[in-house]
Amino acid sequence: MQILVYSAIAVLSITAVCIIVFALKSGRPLKTLLLNALAGIVAIAAIDLTSKFTGIWIPINGFSVTGGAVYGLPAVCGMLIMRLIFGY
Repeated sequence: MQILVYSAIAVLSITAVCIIVFALKSGRPLKTLLLNALAGIVAIAAIDLTSKFTGIWIPINGFSVTGGAVYGLPAVCGMLIMRLIFGY
């Protein structure tokens, strides 16, 4: 079980470094990272605000907000897909 935890941490760390590298190559790293974080947080907030009407929700906790801020919209879409697949 510990190997899964360490593997997940390693994969998430590598992808975070890749996001930073791509942001640096864009020429405006701070703007790119801030827009990515803003898009993820706004998407989580929009899903949370419309959950009463749509029935789709993401639990708001430190992990989901951090994931949305660091990885942006792909993380939010991934969380929604996991809710559909696993149904938790």
